Amino acid sequence: MTVIWKMRPASYIIRRSEKGMEKEEISLIERPAFIAGITAVGGFCNAYTGMTRGGVFANAHTANMAKLGIAVATLNAWDAFNAVVPIVGCFLGAFLCELIKGKDDMLGGHWHRYALWMELAALVMVGFIPQSVPDFWVNAFMSLVTGFQLDVFRTWAGGNHNTTICTGNLRTTGQLFYSWLFRRTDVVSQKAATYVGLLLSFPLGASVGALLCLWMGVRASWAAGLFLLMWILWMTVDERRQTLKT
Repeated sequence: MTVIWKMRPASYIIRRSEKGMEKEEISLIERPAFIAGITAVGGFCNAYTGMTRGGVFANAHTANMAKLGIAVATLNAWDAFNAVVPIVGCFLGAFLCELIKGKDDMLGGHWHRYALWMELAALVMVGFIPQSVPDFWVNAFMSLVTGFQLDVFRTWAGGNHNTTICTGNLRTTGQLFYSWLFRRTDVVSQKAATYVGLLLSFPLGASVGALLCLWMGVRASWAAGLFLLMWILWMTVDERRQTLKT
């Protein structure tokens, strides 16, 4: 398959098939601009828990798995519990996503939009939780939210992508940089440039989140919810456009 971006943000790809080169419209939820926005929310959530909920990053489950192993080795039950709860939160978030995905027919084929409504509601709810509530439980809930988002949006038109963590994305960026350095084709260059934009959307979201946390405190999560509302409206408009086309 050969992919050539035709627009900014990319709306079409060219696929090489037995019939020749065919233009195909990219689904909205796989367009770079849309996925960059969702990735920015992932960075925002990390900044939110890091700055307002005890300095913990809600997405750092590789570290939590390592902490669990250390706690087991040192027979520290409390540290093991502290590591397990956010891990379970992430697990439940992915499980919940699969439940919703399985109800796609009941949801009219629009399960991604309903999933975003649920994430929006969760972020609004978190903003109402006072700081008197132990950060441990809030971070466990945010782990569920980010685990949920991670499973809802896993790909873009150019391949796989993580919207709440960066390790795999850094690996992909390195691979694309190598391809760009030694091949220098238009396709590779455009794909690499697009993916760098996706990668940088995470720290950009974290920066915006940090500034809003300084201004709004725990209620900064409402701003992330407002952003998701705009993306939901974008999805709704696009769905209506697709309906009119058919």
